[in-house]
Amino acid sequence: MKPGMTLPVMMHYEKNGQMVVAVSFHTPDGCRQMDAEYHKEADGIYTYSSDLGKNEVIMAASDYTTYQMEYMTTEKDGKSCTTIKIGGRTPGMPKDKEGQFDEHIQKMGLKPENSVKFRDTSEGPCVPKTN
Repeated sequence: MKPGMTLPVMMHYEKNGQMVVAVSFHTPDGCRQMDAEYHKEADGIYTYSSDLGKNEVIMAASDYTTYQMEYMTTEKDGKSCTTIKIGGRTPGMPKDKEGQFDEHIQKMGLKPENSVKFRDTSEGPCVPKTN
């Protein structure tokens, strides 16, 4: 994770029967957007490939109004990396949801102090464009 990375904006939408996830965030050169087309493997389980490798995303928890938690495993060159993410519909996660996230990562053997919270930026959000 790059230090000082700003709060990304994620947008999920359907295109040609597949779920597309568009993520935008600030860089020193302005807004950057990355899109991924997710392929549904089963309810709540998606896969996609990128330059970073083959990815499996499991939608772990959501109340469908304030937050969504996902586990993502990326495999490339025989190595794997698991990321646990929580995202909200608005900037600023409710404290009870942050607490649930901290409990989940501790069950996975991680410590809350090893988690990264993106910083808000005075530049305003980079909003993804849908194609």
